[in-house]
Amino acid sequence: MTSGGSDQHKQVDYAEIEMDALGITFSVTWAPDGKKAIIAGTCPECHGPTSMEFNAGIPDTAGFRGPQKIPALPSRVTLYCECGRAHNDRPANTRDRGCGRYWLIHIAAAERVHPRYLS
Repeated sequence: MTSGGSDQHKQVDYAEIEMDALGITFSVTWAPDGKKAIIAGTCPECHGPTSMEFNAGIPDTAGFRGPQKIPALPSRVTLYCECGRAHNDRPANTRDRGCGRYWLIHIAAAERVHPRYLS
């Protein structure tokens, strides 16, 4: 998914490269129903806006009196550049729609669950 345009976009050749996530800031926005979250930010390589949607699962119970599981994101997720801009050498069959860079980022505990489940 992409999130708008960017005047700061930099043309770089496509390359599937894992980047260091240190210093990269991403936001987590939850759907009202708490089942999906969008993680958005800016690609540190091509500077394009990028966002990805994550399914947080469906809550269920272990029984009538059992503990209820809540939908949550994992503590770490892999994000791909999804700037939607053309990048030289991008294969036609690639899954991402960006420059090919990706990162493993840590999601803070307070952002892993929908705010309605925090108390």
